[in-house]
Amino acid sequence: HKSARGQPKDGAFLINFLGYRTKCAAKILGLRPPMAWGGVGTKHEAALACAWVVRGSIALVRSDSGTLHGIWRQGGVAQVHRVIFHHSSTQGLDDEEVDLSS
Repeated sequence: HKSARGQPKDGAFLINFLGYRTKCAAKILGLRPPMAWGGVGTKHEAALACAWVVRGSIALVRSDSGTLHGIWRQGGVAQVHRVIFHHSSTQGLDDEEVDLSS
């Protein structure tokens, strides 16, 4: 719709393994996350569910506060890391594992 042009979009961007967009601003329904993730909203829960169900995938989700998480499945364990951006160009990126059990 023309009124949506230039406005922020909510929803998932699905990118295949070759780097091509297959869906943009998609609404993902019906997937259950493998565990509870306290203190986050539906975007994070949907990303966790997608990373769990779609083998070999990595989900990136940014909260409204700007925090970025990378999520993937490794065997029977969900790996969740908070991506840390350093302002110094010599350090670049870092990550911190997130404990979902608390």
